[in-house]
Amino acid sequence: FASAPSFPQGVIDPIHQLSKVAIRYDVGLHVDACLGGFVLPFLSDPDIPQQQMFDFRLPGVTSISADSHKYGYATKGTSILIFRSIDLQHASYFPYTCWSGGLYVTPTLAGSRPGALVVCAWAALMSIGQTGYTMRANASVKAARRV
Repeated sequence: FASAPSFPQGVIDPIHQLSKVAIRYDVGLHVDACLGGFVLPFLSDPDIPQQQMFDFRLPGVTSISADSHKYGYATKGTSILIFRSIDLQHASYFPYTCWSGGLYVTPTLAGSRPGALVVCAWAALMSIGQTGYTMRANASVKAARRV
């Protein structure tokens, strides 16, 4: 498990090193990019080191989470979880066999989510786009440095 960055301190774990450890011991490495998932990929500041990679370019990274309701600018209640492979995704499904309605299988523990939240997240992603996220991420870093 690694953070990109951690919520309280804003520290990015040495994910490139953790990726090597994951490969060496044949274990998965999940990256919690819930805070930075819509910031780090869009930064173009030359002062930000490129070794801060946190994504699937690192071979040991097996899954990444990002909160679309933070710097993705979507409504609260949506997050994204992506997997390196479809096999890992399938392994995450949650079956419940004792439900009164029969077999219940879902890719999330929460089961179903209101469709409006998904639509709002999609609309935010599409309307802001790569250019908008790049502008916002860099403006945030610039503002933080001024403070």
